[in-house]
Amino acid sequence: MRGARLGRLWRPGLGGMAGAIRSRLPFWIAAGLSLAKAPVRLYLVLPDHLPIAAEGAARAFAWRGAPIRSAPLKMLTLDYHLRALGDRQFLSNLAACEPAQT
Repeated sequence: MRGARLGRLWRPGLGGMAGAIRSRLPFWIAAGLSLAKAPVRLYLVLPDHLPIAAEGAARAFAWRGAPIRSAPLKMLTLDYHLRALGDRQFLSNLAACEPAQT
């Protein structure tokens, strides 16, 4: 936790110093760090969850079995708070629509 706090303190200062050298340098540094972290995250942080013996027994994904249309509606009916949020979003979208001019 201490490292995260120190990172939050030092990163803006380092970005400001890099920005004083060239205005685009902080963005290039962030892009380079992101590219450097990608292999570490892919191979160390996100290992495969299935054991090697179970890889062949895993069921393949099929679009026919995916509940694309019904899953959001089922989710809204499970919880009152989700339903209220869905209703609020619907009414907000409805209020933002402009009426058709004839």
